[in-house]
Amino acid sequence: MEDYWKCPVCGELSNTGEYCNRCGVSKDSSYDAPKTIEELQDYCYRHRMPLNTMRFFVGENYEEAQAFGIYQEGDQFIVYKNKADGSRAVRYSGPDEAYAVNELFQKLLEECHNRGIFPDKSPAAAKEAIREYAKRRIQSLIGWVFIIILALWLKVTIFPSHDHDGYYIFDDAGLYYRYALSWYYDDAEDSGWYKTKAPKVDHLDKYYEGDNYRSSWNGSDFEQTTIWEKLNDTSTSSLLYSLIFDDDYDSDDSDDSDDYNSWDSDDTDWDSDW
Repeated sequence: MEDYWKCPVCGELSNTGEYCNRCGVSKDSSYDAPKTIEELQDYCYRHRMPLNTMRFFVGENYEEAQAFGIYQEGDQFIVYKNKADGSRAVRYSGPDEAYAVNELFQKLLEECHNRGIFPDKSPAAAKEAIREYAKRRIQSLIGWVFIIILALWLKVTIFPSHDHDGYYIFDDAGLYYRYALSWYYDDAEDSGWYKTKAPKVDHLDKYYEGDNYRSSWNGSDFEQTTIWEKLNDTSTSSLLYSLIFDDDYDSDDSDDSDDYNSWDSDDTDWDSDW
């Protein structure tokens, strides 16, 4: 009897050696799929997925036809599909967020794979690439001791002031957040915060709303995002990493948005239950 193993990413049963015959992930991969709605939002953001075009609504009870989605209601997590006729098929409704998120995540990967897009392909290769990149960058520096001393000195003396951190609203342009010299924009239509250019306005102070989030602003709380967590991770290793790499240093931050330019949601079977 042949020995089958289940892919840790796409769930495919395979007996073709050490790599999944569907998505290319190693049999022994430690790839960690999203387990919360926020982690799934972050995954989609890092892969530049145009969720509206793809008809996936993460964290939203979207009620129009032709949509996949997940949202929380009380202590329940609901995974659903709105068919072409507007009727809804509920894939899962229960208290297990990780299970619910995985159901939608696997469907997201399936829809990508059906179009020849593999955002999950060989995470081990991505990790190896970033290790090689880190090695090349580190070799150009004087040494670890100097880097650590420099990093700590910069943290104390040079890093920009946070006196004007907080939320800004520029007329009808939506909700912004300023962190030191960086700006972030809440794209309400695409379920996530994005780094953006500084708004070209005079007298920033008159647009300042405060540093504590209010739901009346018609946006989401920046301080509840993974971006905020990274910005406020002050451990030596993270500080060192942020000096060596760009601000957004995730291994799967490569710009793969072009892969989705030809996405046609009509290719999805909207009449089935899932």
